[in-house]
Amino acid sequence: MVQPSAADSIISVVLSSQDTNSIKLSPGLANSISDVFLEATSNAVSDTFSNPLLPVSDLSPTGFISDSTGPILLQFDLDMNTGVLILSFDEVILTSSLQLTEITLGDRRSILGFISSHSLTQTSSVTSPTNTDVLSVSLSRTDLDSIKIAGVGLYAHSTFISLTNLTVMDLNGNPNQRTEIASEPRVFTITPDSTAPSLSSYDLDMDTGVMTFSFSETISVASFSPALLRLQSDQFGIQSSITLSEGVFLDTDGPTVRLQLSTGDFNRLRISLVARAKTSTYISFPSSLVQDTAGVAINLIQSTFALFVDNFTPDVTNPELLMFSLDLQARTLSLVFTEAIQVSSLSINQFSIQDRQLTPSQTFSFTSSSSTQSGDGTDISIDVSNGDFNGISFFDPLGTSIEDTFLIVTSNGAQDFAGNNIVPILSIFGLRVENHSLDRTSPMLTSA
Repeated sequence: MVQPSAADSIISVVLSSQDTNSIKLSPGLANSISDVFLEATSNAVSDTFSNPLLPVSDLSPTGFISDSTGPILLQFDLDMNTGVLILSFDEVILTSSLQLTEITLGDRRSILGFISSHSLTQTSSVTSPTNTDVLSVSLSRTDLDSIKIAGVGLYAHSTFISLTNLTVMDLNGNPNQRTEIASEPRVFTITPDSTAPSLSSYDLDMDTGVMTFSFSETISVASFSPALLRLQSDQFGIQSSITLSEGVFLDTDGPTVRLQLSTGDFNRLRISLVARAKTSTYISFPSSLVQDTAGVAINLIQSTFALFVDNFTPDVTNPELLMFSLDLQARTLSLVFTEAIQVSSLSINQFSIQDRQLTPSQTFSFTSSSSTQSGDGTDISIDVSNGDFNGISFFDPLGTSIEDTFLIVTSNGAQDFAGNNIVPILSIFGLRVENHSLDRTSPMLTSA
């Protein structure tokens, strides 16, 4: 653009940004007064009488002012679907000078700064091959997940960027002009995340009851419904399966989420044929299981093509007898264990009652004549036989109250479904009865 002066003998030419950038991109040109010369043909200009300019070549300037103005970020574009950030400046940038850690993306702002934000890390990379005024940044999985966790990039009206003055330099080494907190550029165009997340892999720890899910992107824990998870013993859902009911999440939004199974689900799983080993652990679920932070539902995994577990940790913890009750009126011994027990492994003759801890004076060991009708589980009820009932009654004092009723057991008393033996209870640590009921039935003479 030409701006003539009042005298018309001096003409000012305002270079376009395109021409300015082209000059800056030319090595060894216009860096100082010694490497800039003017050349003009006769067609460049004419006087008021239409006389053409005499051609000029190698004309040195009478003055030279170098570029001392730092570049300004004009706008930015964010594609949350592909993970690409585009930075548009008012002049050519030295691409190699870009410091990604000086860039912060935020969702809302106050006078003190962003309410929620994420500063990029060096894991992201610049994909612009040469110096240019438009820089392209490929956001890493780490940065993209962190941006989603911060709730940034959901809407154009609430997505902002902030650059320190150490972010980038122009070709003359001038640092960029800092964007102030109160006036960060708002995103020019934003492409929302529309890609459905997928379950990449999962781990199951049968010792702690924790499932670890690894997704293709950040997911919203609030949208996660454990009751839609189906664990299967085979890939095609032909054999056994367990549908969970609930659980407690141990993590917030992110690409990796841990779920603590409920006690009920954990024990149901232990009793079933599912997850007995790595080879019998598969998972399936509908698309309504969980969403990413943009509200996009996960890709389903059908029960006829279930996903195999990645890492499987077997149960190596020995079950313990947590408490017991003795009802001499109903003649039942009720046992409560810390985890599900195989009833078929229960050996009642490994259980004994004593009158006190440390130095008991009276001890009675149950016999195999006592039995149970209980199924596998944490709560087992023993039907005390007449012989064992009379054996307890024979000793005095023994089993008459909570003060003289303690239970001991050897490690062979029972096993869990992983084959772990019960933790023995030694005589000196006898377990006190939790609930005790006396026999109040009067004896009958059966023969004389």
